[in-house]
Amino acid sequence: GNHIKEDNIAAFASATITLGKSELSAGVRYEHTVSDYYENDQFIKEQSKKYSRFYPTLDFSFPIKRIIICKIFDKAPYDFRQRA
Repeated sequence: GNHIKEDNIAAFASATITLGKSELSAGVRYEHTVSDYYENDQFIKEQSKKYSRFYPTLDFSFPIKRIIICKIFDKAPYDFRQRA
């Protein structure tokens, strides 16, 4: 029949620096995905995909009295696409 076989690998790394009462954190997530498309149990190369993406993040937080203010910067993923 028709189906998609998908395999994913992901990793995440981050670091935090304390600056007085404030904190600055940066991180990156990496994902690698392989999607194999089958039609009538036959592999269809043109519809199959292989790609890698990086998702960077930056986070800054600081206290104001008893409230902690946090701003998160997320960047759209960086794509590296290849046909299978």
